[in-house]
Amino acid sequence: MVIRKNFLMSKSKRSQGDIVATLMIILIVIIAGGVLLRFLIPEVQKWLAPGDCFQFNGKINIINDPTYTCYDAATNSLYMKIGFGDFDDNSKNKVTGLVFLIDSGENRFSYEFYPPNSNPPGISLLNGDIGNLPEKNQERTYRIMNITIKPNSTMIYPLIDRKRKCGDTNDEIDFIPFCQTGFMGLNTSSFISGGYIPTPFSSPTVDPKITITNMPSGTATLAIFIYDINDSTTPHGAYYNIPNTITTIDLGAVGIPAEVYTPLNNTSFSSPVTHYYTFTVYAINNTLSGGLTKQQALSAINKTNKLGQAKLYGKIKGA
Repeated sequence: MVIRKNFLMSKSKRSQGDIVATLMIILIVIIAGGVLLRFLIPEVQKWLAPGDCFQFNGKINIINDPTYTCYDAATNSLYMKIGFGDFDDNSKNKVTGLVFLIDSGENRFSYEFYPPNSNPPGISLLNGDIGNLPEKNQERTYRIMNITIKPNSTMIYPLIDRKRKCGDTNDEIDFIPFCQTGFMGLNTSSFISGGYIPTPFSSPTVDPKITITNMPSGTATLAIFIYDINDSTTPHGAYYNIPNTITTIDLGAVGIPAEVYTPLNNTSFSSPVTHYYTFTVYAINNTLSGGLTKQQALSAINKTNKLGQAKLYGKIKGA
């Protein structure tokens, strides 16, 4: 009996030891697995991430329309008509930007377009307005300035959810025609549209010299309005009844043959906040009455036959 008792006690101790050893092994496996997952999960996420991009494959396109996707040598501008397709509204992934890749053989350009917080200087909508992304099932035409050589090809691909690049989900065209019909444009050598406006241009004014291109047929007069986007209720500067024979205008000069209101000057930029300013030109088919206020002039323009419109916009650093 003593021998059997010792045997049972020995067996019991061995069973307890086996249990402890097994638990230790399980614990080690769990710890090792946790450490391994800590390193593997980011890699797995990177591997799975491109799959999020493919839901947009074929749904973000350069529209091969020679009227709107073309190169304008007169203004060194590339126009691209971009279309967004029928996205899944319930998808957790959202298109938040675009990458433009432009290849002219000698030069290659890359622009990350991530509105509204990142709108690269030189990129705007067709009419010069601040460029936003198309909505679902919508098309928009973009103007990319300062392209001095006609591109051989151009490519776009989306940025989703805080700039995740979807380079494999792209669209490309390898032939870009010259624009057959010029678009009305507003240009200046003083700054790049969307960039910083240097101040002052001349004392005491800070207004640039602008050039109007491709004025529509039938234009009788031009009007120019200057707005602060931070305070868009009232034009800061207004010019109207500018003769259609004038295509280059120094907004800081005296003696423009037009009804003119005081344009921007140095006192306009005393705010510590950086402001966006837009310069909008309207081509209209008649002459407005003299002596109108800024708002009356704008109201009259909106009621008349506007033949064309173009914009420049730029930032001015706060004081």
